[in-house]
Amino acid sequence: MNGRERDQRFVDKSIELKFLTAENARRLLSDSELESSSIGSLSVRRGMMSAELVDIVECLLSPTDTAPGYELLEVIGRGGMGVVYRARQVDLDRIVAIKTILLSSMSNANVAKRFEREAMAVARLQHPNIVQAWNYGQHNGRYFFAMEYVPGRTCDALIAGGNRLSPATVWSLVRQTASGLSHAHRHDVIHRDIKPSNLMVMPPPDGAELPPGVDMVKIADFGLAILSDANEDQARITTGNAIVGSPAYMSPEQFLGESIDYRSDIYSLGATAMNLLTGQTPFRGKTIPQLVAVKQKPLDPHDTGIDELPTGHAELLVRMLSPDREDRPQSYSELIQSIDALPVDNSLQDRVTIRRSNAPHAHDSNAGSTRISDAETQAIDSSEISGPVATSVSRRRVFAMIPIAAVVTAFAGYGWFREQEPGLRQYRKVSSVSPLFDGVTLAGWDVGGTAIGAWNVTRAPDGSDAIACFSTRGGLTHRLPDWPHYRASLFVYLTSDDVVVDIDFGFTAGQPTSPRGTVRLTTQSITLGTKQADAGDMRERQVVAAPPSIRDRYHVVDIERQETDWYIFFEQKFVGSIPIDALPSGNAIRIVMDGNNASDPTAYIADVQASELTIATE
Repeated sequence: MNGRERDQRFVDKSIELKFLTAENARRLLSDSELESSSIGSLSVRRGMMSAELVDIVECLLSPTDTAPGYELLEVIGRGGMGVVYRARQVDLDRIVAIKTILLSSMSNANVAKRFEREAMAVARLQHPNIVQAWNYGQHNGRYFFAMEYVPGRTCDALIAGGNRLSPATVWSLVRQTASGLSHAHRHDVIHRDIKPSNLMVMPPPDGAELPPGVDMVKIADFGLAILSDANEDQARITTGNAIVGSPAYMSPEQFLGESIDYRSDIYSLGATAMNLLTGQTPFRGKTIPQLVAVKQKPLDPHDTGIDELPTGHAELLVRMLSPDREDRPQSYSELIQSIDALPVDNSLQDRVTIRRSNAPHAHDSNAGSTRISDAETQAIDSSEISGPVATSVSRRRVFAMIPIAAVVTAFAGYGWFREQEPGLRQYRKVSSVSPLFDGVTLAGWDVGGTAIGAWNVTRAPDGSDAIACFSTRGGLTHRLPDWPHYRASLFVYLTSDDVVVDIDFGFTAGQPTSPRGTVRLTTQSITLGTKQADAGDMRERQVVAAPPSIRDRYHVVDIERQETDWYIFFEQKFVGSIPIDALPSGNAIRIVMDGNNASDPTAYIADVQASELTIATE
């Protein structure tokens, strides 16, 4: 195969995966004739693709070269250090999941150690409620890990949209998880990252010892597990001296850097149960210091809403979530006995069903019990944050615990937001996600326009890695994937009353005077409107007062392109809309900052991603 044929295959596969637009592919093919490097390297240098995406394309173009004996079929999940593929084990002709480390991550010794540790941990375990490990190895400089393929849904997906599960269903899922964790504990394995997105639910196989109609839980992602019989150095494989876990579900001792035992997993399981019962992320909306403080106090049933649960249910949650591990259940047997003693309403259906929202136009990214994409079913790697004694907090990974796909918004009754009457918002289900900021570089971003400025990746006040402008005024642009319906999401952090942050959308990159929609954020107000160019006068459509908490913490802004309207949300609440035909048809977003402190930035952007939206079917 000659070079031209290889390049054509590369761009064809990239277009198929929606990593490249047809226009960018054409430009790459044209430019590659003048370049001596590969078309993949060229796509990275031009900011059209990340090294991670190039790696995925090349693996799928040579599907039998990554892991001997396996044929890669498709990507079903991506994380910070690796990719999970649905694959076929050739000799047995069965479907498996293959987890690999990105080549770009192989230079990090900790990544390889964590990957090997996960394989070692899961290899010890043979339990119906734990994803099974089948093979581990290294080939052509890349580690791979073959494991059971689970064609199910994560618990996180089950409650997407603010839905909640019945107590009977929740405690069935929790009991099974406790059984799996008990098995892990007997084999000296502590998970350390129990949360809804790491628990997968599937119909039980024939012969499973479950009551009729009860779904099976599979515990996934042992990437943060520790082997309690290992030495101290092995148990502390982290990034720097960061303490690992997902903040909303982490035990207090994980935050404080204390020794970890199985009771930390019991705490995380309690937080998971609370999430499934209430439909709300436990301890949501807290900064890391606030979370540390809150988790040092006993859970208040009244403040958390769990006091409305049947008798005994809230009491068990309070025990599981005790800040003092000595007050939690002291064994998994004790926890299972406590669950079995709970009064449950047997008239409730025990299958995983979802209570539907009746709010008009409510956003349900996975409507009803529709099966979600496989990308949401096979876990990759976990969030990693620092405690008070650590040196860094990765907000980008903290954000992963609350997927954009699970954001819920209803259009009425939000106090300081005005009601609007846009067209039907029918594209709600997330079918694929494309990160636009890797937390390390500005790959894919372009200054351009009339407000250029000096931009870089820096440390935000909370310790996260963020994009910031190092001039008084500046603009930065990123092209979005060529999707007809999508959601662009950004976390914005303001520290000054003087700074103004515009998020421009609906225009073509490279056209500095193109009309565009704009969400303007200040500490006083959130304004939706249109303008011409970076510094054009803004024609206001909606203006709402900013919430009192807008300073000194991150807030998420979502911009959706629906069939007839652009929809804008701030902190999951509807701000307003702009008709599609009021703007050009471009697919770029642009950040424009004004009034910034050049020597000490006063606004930060993190967790930028685009999500392709499709119609949520019943």
